[in-house]
Amino acid sequence: MIEKILRLMNDFIETDKLRHSFYGSVIFIMFSFITSFFITGINTFILSLIFTLIVATLKEMYDSRHSDIHTQDVKDVLFTVLVPLLFTLLATCVMYEG
Repeated sequence: MIEKILRLMNDFIETDKLRHSFYGSVIFIMFSFITSFFITGINTFILSLIFTLIVATLKEMYDSRHSDIHTQDVKDVLFTVLVPLLFTLLATCVMYEG
């Protein structure tokens, strides 16, 4: 069952994009943890999302300068910030549910 789901996901999403989503989530979680000591509430997630976006953009800028061994792709930035963005939106909805 799990193998079938993974095969289906692999048909729709490239492995590279899943890797970007994973590392974007790791960056987001680590930065959220660190900033939670200084900032509380939804601002922690928003700041972490911005930081993740900056890191993803810088990585693609690096890729564009080293096109001989790296491939620049704007979709990489989108997949890197996708999970953190969804988490931030979900956390916003939960925190400000009234």
